[in-house]
This record gives sequence, C-alpha cells and structure tokens, in this order.
Amino acid sequence: MDERYLKMAKVGALCVLAFSAVSYTYYFGRSVKEVSPTKTFSVNGMGEAEITPDVATFSVSVLSEGGKNVSEVQQVNIEKMNKVTAFIKGQGVGAKDIKTAEYNLSPRYSTDPCRLGFCPQATIIGYSLTQTLVVKVRDTEKLGGLLTGVVDNGANTVSQVQFVLDDNSAAKAAARAEAIGKAKEEALQIAKTAGFTLGRLLSVSENTPISDSPYYDNSSPSMDAVSSMKTVAVPTPQPGVTTIKVQMTLTYEIIN
Repeated sequence: MDERYLKMAKVGALCVLAFSAVSYTYYFGRSVKEVSPTKTFSVNGMGEAEITPDVATFSVSVLSEGGKNVSEVQQVNIEKMNKVTAFIKGQGVGAKDIKTAEYNLSPRYSTDPCRLGFCPQATIIGYSLTQTLVVKVRDTEKLGGLLTGVVDNGANTVSQVQFVLDDNSAAKAAARAEAIGKAKEEALQIAKTAGFTLGRLLSVSENTPISDSPYYDNSSPSMDAVSSMKTVAVPTPQPGVTTIKVQMTLTYEIIN
C-alpha cells in the first residue's frame, strides 16, 4: 500500500512540475514579446544649424638659431617670446587664453659634402629653439592687429588661424530638434506607404555631430613673408558661418 502511494505521489509531482514548466514558458514568451517586439524599423533624420563663430584662435612661434652655447640661444628666444606674450596680453587677451604648445630645443648639424667616397661625420654646429603659443581671441575684431603685432614684436611664424564656436550647445539643440522632426515625418510616410500602423517609439540615438569650421589660413608664412608683414595693411579675417550637423536615429514598433 505504501509503495502504491509513493508511486502515485511521484506521478503527481511530475505532473505539477510539467505544468509549471509549460506555464513558465508561456508567460515568459509572452513577456518577451511584449517587451521586445519582433517587428521594428528605424529611420534617420539630419538637422543643421548655421551660426557665426564668435572666437578665433591662432598659433604664433619664435624660432631662434645660435651657436653651441645653449644658454645664449635660450636667452634670446625667451626674451623675444616674453615680448610677444606681453603684447598679446596688452591687447586684452587673458592669461587663460594663452597656452604654450611647443618648446623644442634641438641641435643643428654640419652638412659637409662627401668627397672621393669619404663622408665626414656630422658634428653639432649650433642649436635651434622654437617656442609656440596657441592664442584664443574672444574679441575677433582685434585678430588682424594681433596677427601683425606679434610679428612686429619678434615672432617669425604665425599659422593655424581659424574661427570656432566657444559654446555650440544652442546650435546643437536646434539641429537635434530639426533632425528628430525630419525622422518622425519620414517614419509616418513610410508607415502610410507600406500600409502598417506606427507603434511605440522604442529608442532614440544620436550620432556624433559634424561641424564645418571655416578657416582663415592654415599655413605658416615664410621668413620673407613675415618680414614684409610689417609694411602691409592689417588683415581683416572673415569668420564666415559654421554649420552644426546632427543625425538622429529613431526606432519604432510596427503594428499589423
């Protein structure tokens, strides 16, 4: 009797476990279906906002060449760069907007030609020192005077002049709103054309925005050109317009 009862209990337990497994599978599959619909589609939208740059930046360098006395080369270069820096600050540029980007001391070697198959060993004949500053100009009307003034005060290379946005958050927000609006419109058109109902918005993602920054000049003038800058009129750089671009991707649920 006990053995029969034990067998019946085992059969009952197996039935309960089987029913529980079936129920779990059903409700789990239903929940997955509700949370992660299998029918989805994505649309992209591109938004743009144009804004005039409000900040200019440029690089200015002092190159000094001398003999084997490194201290003398450094002294001459530092005095010139200090004069350049003092001029820049005197034009209203704050210390936080002047950054040292390069301090490069390097030897110069002899270049005696080879004769009869013999090439003399190169020897150090002197040293060169280059200091470079990156300057941010918040009052862009002063840019032209700064470009010529640094040369008058001892700089011999001016380059990497460009206009940028100090804060592009407002322009980026406008471009983002336009991109989302275009993506929504395209989603409605696709749903209407394809004959299905637009469901829930499941996800929104933003691609890295691309900014088109206009440049005034991106090259370094030659030594002759730098010398002649002292006698020419002050340049008038044009900031142009910067375009902020944002791409948004929207993913929707498909109904029916």
